[in-house]
Amino acid sequence: MIKKEMVKIMVFICPFVFTSFVFAQRPGMGSAAVSGQQGRIRGLDEFYRKLEDHTKRNTNHDSYKTIEGSAYFDESFKQGDIYYDNGYMGTSFLRYDGFADEIQIKKTLLDEEEYGALLKSEKLFCIVDSKKVLYHRLKNANGEVKQGYVTNLVNSGKYWLFVRKSKLFLEGKIAPTSLTLPTNSKFITQVDYYFGKEDGDVVVEIDGNAKDVLGMFDDEDRPKIKSFVRKNKINLDDKSDLQTLFYYANTL
Repeated sequence: MIKKEMVKIMVFICPFVFTSFVFAQRPGMGSAAVSGQQGRIRGLDEFYRKLEDHTKRNTNHDSYKTIEGSAYFDESFKQGDIYYDNGYMGTSFLRYDGFADEIQIKKTLLDEEEYGALLKSEKLFCIVDSKKVLYHRLKNANGEVKQGYVTNLVNSGKYWLFVRKSKLFLEGKIAPTSLTLPTNSKFITQVDYYFGKEDGDVVVEIDGNAKDVLGMFDDEDRPKIKSFVRKNKINLDDKSDLQTLFYYANTL
């Protein structure tokens, strides 16, 4: 439960703080901060940013259409709830750009309304289709740490499972000779799973190697988890199998 004092503080700071850092405008294939919002100082109005350069926005959006595939997993905006520091801020219409790695936002579903982009902050998260989408620190299989959006698949205990779905851009190639065909630029889908703990601030990529994955669990749980993986022939690259494994691990 959120304490009354916290609610009062959040209501007080919204007009001044969120105007400058909660939202960023969409400058094509990325995100950047925008200047102060004029005249909007109440409720969810603080979550909407109007793009100043209409022509640039439309040009960048249209550029996606020249590429095979899509930068989106779903191009429609879906209703979702927005939270800041675990405090509920309101409902809006959202969609995820898998190439730019940004959550785009609209106040309505009207075609003429322009969309903005949610600022990338670990204090902000959304609930869309009953799933929690959050900005998190990620460590890949090579030990490199970066930040990005992930969706929480299991959070019912001390072991948490996340999935990161992104879109990669492959540039097309001109045919070197008249006997070969050119290749078009296209978006391809990449799906990675991440291991986390309830009290952890970094989630670690699950690379499918059984030894590495088992090593992520606590020492006292590892023997039973290892036996469970073997007995049930758990595929550590499969979403459903990973969920089954994490649900079991959280019973120990």
